[in-house]
Amino acid sequence: MVASAQFLIDSEASLRGLLPASPGATPEHGAHGAAPAYTVRGVVEEVSTAELTLAHDAIPALKWPAMTMGFKLADPRLAAGLAPKQQVRFTFSKQGEDYVITAIEGIKP
Repeated sequence: MVASAQFLIDSEASLRGLLPASPGATPEHGAHGAAPAYTVRGVVEEVSTAELTLAHDAIPALKWPAMTMGFKLADPRLAAGLAPKQQVRFTFSKQGEDYVITAIEGIKP
């Protein structure tokens, strides 16, 4: 049962990466009252298995200017293959007191 749920989460995250990007970050409302998720572009500054530091675009829905900050990772495998200076598109949501990346993909400049 757990493997099936994880598959659905991974599949949903993969499908989000196939959607066309729109200017700025856009909130995506989760099912069953889950916290909204935001998708935005950024540049990797630092990589670890628990956290990424990203210089990201402004996020108008949160009233955030462009800035550099750390984001926790929902799964350490999300950091696989990422390197500093790499441009990415990532999706995150607030989980407790943390902002957590749930999906990320490299993009070409």
